[in-house]
Amino acid sequence: MTGDLDGDGEVTVNDVTELQRILAEFDDLDLSDPAVFTAADFNKDGKVNIRDVTCGQRYLAGFITEL
Repeated sequence: MTGDLDGDGEVTVNDVTELQRILAEFDDLDLSDPAVFTAADFNKDGKVNIRDVTCGQRYLAGFITEL
């Protein structure tokens, strides 16, 4: 599921934090795993980067309604 990095069935601040940890290389989740990549690509542009973190934050703040 897009945005659900911790696999609990919902997108929460924990998922956005997890993505920040992955990008900062503080976490060992492997972005070459298709399931992890799909979950991490919040904005579905085929890349995982800081823009996905921003997209997740905007979703949690209610500025966008779907991922």
